[in-house]
Amino acid sequence: MRKSPPRARLTEQEKKNNHIASEQKRRNAIRDGFDKLTELIPGCEGQGRSEGMVLNRCEFFFTPKITFSWGLGFETDVFFVCSN
Repeated sequence: MRKSPPRARLTEQEKKNNHIASEQKRRNAIRDGFDKLTELIPGCEGQGRSEGMVLNRCEFFFTPKITFSWGLGFETDVFFVCSN
């Protein structure tokens, strides 16, 4: 069994840079998700980047659809509605 050569430990600055890069990646993923939501939800177009407003509009938009689906016994429709 071959062992890989030992790697040098990261310096504190490298750790900090890696942390900053991963945090930026996480924030960008969240931002992209909110941008997609604003394209899907009526009333969110051109509203800037108010995440609270987008979440409120999502609740307003999806609650009747989910309630209707549950009332008919189609729980799986919730996933269909949210994935489209």
